[in-house]
Amino acid sequence: MIAGLRGFHTAALERRRDRLGLRDSVEFTGWIPRWQLYDLYARAWAFLYPSTFEGFGMPILEALAAGIPTACSHIEPLSSLAGEAALQFPPGDPGALCAAMLRLASDDALRTRLAAEGPRRAAAFSWTATARATLAAIEEAAATSR
Repeated sequence: MIAGLRGFHTAALERRRDRLGLRDSVEFTGWIPRWQLYDLYARAWAFLYPSTFEGFGMPILEALAAGIPTACSHIEPLSSLAGEAALQFPPGDPGALCAAMLRLASDDALRTRLAAEGPRRAAAFSWTATARATLAAIEEAAATSR
């Protein structure tokens, strides 16, 4: 299942899926409501996020928090968010993407480690921690502007 808004390459990916005879196996969901997204996370065996551009990377934090073994593009802010709790691969490198997928599928020890590290890593980005960091930045900016 490929969840999320239809992106730049969706039409080409759907054509490839169809040429490969995978229409019954690969679904492009488009946008889905939050409750359905949480259900997908609960049922996920792995999470792969080959993004080439991100403003923040909330899907990575959600997958890590859910304890789903995760792999993502080695771009900011994903690299900083995921740390060692996810496999990272260079964006635009099909071989590296394939290698990450194979590792997620075949390395049980890695899957176990990532599943355990994910929630710990995501906890550092709670709304409370974010609010405190934002307040501290505002207070620091106000103090230096006086």
